[in-house]
Amino acid sequence: MSLEYELYEERRRETRRSSFLWGALISGGLVLAAMLFLNVDSMSYPHIAVFQINGEIQDDPERDSLLQDIAEDENVRALLLRINSPGGSVVGSEALYESIRNISEKKPVISLIGGIGASGAYIAALGSDHIYARGNSLVGSIGVMVQYPDASKLA
Repeated sequence: MSLEYELYEERRRETRRSSFLWGALISGGLVLAAMLFLNVDSMSYPHIAVFQINGEIQDDPERDSLLQDIAEDENVRALLLRINSPGGSVVGSEALYESIRNISEKKPVISLIGGIGASGAYIAALGSDHIYARGNSLVGSIGVMVQYPDASKLA
């Protein structure tokens, strides 16, 4: 082989390599720019929201704000409440009930009671359209007050 032919082939290989690297760099830059500008993570698709009510129910403005966002979000088609709570404060339970009732006026709300759904948790479940409970779930007892007699002064 001649020296000119080898130099020509080497130059052709270098051109192909640099063209490939430039193409890969530009393609990567375009993909990165598209991801930054479109921000695929922020796009929401139609879905069913799941909200869990666990433990003691208290007055919680952040919870009420989140439920308000669920009510206003057009991509949330329905709400599934998963309840496992013995209840809580009267004010917190009433606020939770009103938030759930607000959502159920706009979209379907289903309550699923796990182990226990008593007192304020049952009030919250009443705000939904349908309530489902397992066979051994403890459900009910709204407004129960426990009173103990004080017989210490009788002695």
